[in-house]
Amino acid sequence: MDDEKWSGIWKDNKNIEVADVINRHAGWMNETNIAFTPTFFLNGKKILGRYDLKDVELLIPRLAETTMLQALK
Repeated sequence: MDDEKWSGIWKDNKNIEVADVINRHAGWMNETNIAFTPTFFLNGKKILGRYDLKDVELLIPRLAETTMLQALK
């Protein structure tokens, strides 16, 4: 790990306006229609449905398989 490179990307900013960051994040969530987490996107498209963490174990391999099959067509 390159500490200088990391600190160049993730600067410590004690003057950050937390309320502004939260408002921008809330605006982004409204624009993208994200109502809960986790929300999954595949190739920029939101996957509909609400998932528990246990569902993710089954979901990801199936999505990978489906994506590969579609790419072969």
